[in-house]
Order: sequence, then structure tokens, then C-alpha cells
Amino acid sequence: MVERVHSSLLMYIRAFCAHNPASWPEHLLAAEIAINTSLHNAHQTSPFELSSGHQFHLPLELTQQSPSSPSEFLQSFFENLETAKE
Repeated sequence: MVERVHSSLLMYIRAFCAHNPASWPEHLLAAEIAINTSLHNAHQTSPFELSSGHQFHLPLELTQQSPSSPSEFLQSFFENLETAKE
């Protein structure tokens, strides 16, 4: 199980950092969210749901957007997080 998570994490980091490999630390949160909210084939629930007892929900304004790619969604997500921190 751990090997599968590590494999998935490496896959996400490679995809997020293809244009700038040195930026990988900036993408760990996005990779964590992607892994923890992915449905498991065997039991059709996410790791987040199994550990917390409820589904993970993004803020409504993020889920209503329709980005053309996952990278655009993540970029928008992190921009909105930074705005919310200010």
C-alpha cells in the first residue's frame, strides 16, 4: 500500500513540476489533496473519507469553475488560497 502511495506521489510531482523541477515543494499540498481525495477502486471511498468519516469538499467557488486542465485548476486553487490568506 505504501509503495502505491509513493508511486502516485511521484507521478503527481512529476506532472506538477514538469516545467520547473525545483518547484516541487510548492506542489506537495496539491499532490496530497489529489491522493487523499482519489477514490479507491476496491471500496469506492477516498483515504480522506476513510480517516475522517466524511467527504472532502473544496470551496464552492472552486468547484463551480470549469478549467480546461488540471494544472489550471491547481493554479487557480492556490491563487485563491493565497488571496484567502491575505
